[in-house]
Amino acid sequence: MRIAVLFVLLATLGGHEIPWGSTRAIAAATGLVGLGILFVRRERRAPEPVLPLSLFANPVLRAAAGINFTSGLLLWCGIFFVPQFVQQVREVSPTRSGLVLMPLMFGAALGTLVTGRLVARSGRYRAWPITGGVLMTVAMVLLATLDRGSSVLFAAVSALLLGIGAGCSMQPSLLAAQNGVNPRHLGIATSTALLFRTLGNTVGIPIFGGVLNAGLAGRALEPAAVASSLRPVFVLAAVVGLVSTAAALRLPERPLQVSASFFVTGVGFASSALHLGQDRFRDLEVTQSPACAHWITIHTAVPISWARSNDRRDRRRW
Repeated sequence: MRIAVLFVLLATLGGHEIPWGSTRAIAAATGLVGLGILFVRRERRAPEPVLPLSLFANPVLRAAAGINFTSGLLLWCGIFFVPQFVQQVREVSPTRSGLVLMPLMFGAALGTLVTGRLVARSGRYRAWPITGGVLMTVAMVLLATLDRGSSVLFAAVSALLLGIGAGCSMQPSLLAAQNGVNPRHLGIATSTALLFRTLGNTVGIPIFGGVLNAGLAGRALEPAAVASSLRPVFVLAAVVGLVSTAAALRLPERPLQVSASFFVTGVGFASSALHLGQDRFRDLEVTQSPACAHWITIHTAVPISWARSNDRRDRRRW
């Protein structure tokens, strides 16, 4: 938390209220580096680390973390600065400028829905983060061309493209992280990918805001000045989009896991197992323990999904 706070303060106030060469800026940068080193040392020694660094030896998790970080950063760049363009440059009311976010949110939902169905059908996920990175880069290049004469419709279409790209990147990369680790690390892999997505949200806005503030320094808050100051923001975001695409290109393609193991407890387990829908399972292994708990391993011909029992009584037991 202290690392994030120091980074946000330095990115927001650096070069504006805190000169880069000042004592405060140097102290903040030194503290940021020192806290980062202490955090790494602590995570290496902790018996139950918050962020197990050993997982980053896995190339799938490394790539997924980078994709989620950059995707979260670009998505929130669109959320913050596209309405600002519409309101400050096109002089649209705050309510109407907020409505320009609808295409972005719709695009994110659409991208997530479509890619989820296609990945479930094909079992392949690698192509989608690459596609998403390209779409987000193109969207940011289009947003970088905005000026005072650009229409609100053009900004909305660019936001839609950005949302689709984010949807294509985020969910498949999260699935890749979950699929690429040992099942006992599933929760850690999921939380790590989501942590990097949140970090992208957290650090991206101060950085882009600092770029905007630097462009507006000493200038009146007029439409032409805001438009020219927003252009470097979107250019920098386009560079981040290229980084996201590069991270997606390094994402290994691995077959989706087709087995899962979990504990169940209670009486009548064998009866429940018989109604799991054997047509979807190749094998079912059940081990009885003295505590009347059962360890079940299911091997399927398709990606794991929750099976439904035909018997309500058995469903209640599950």
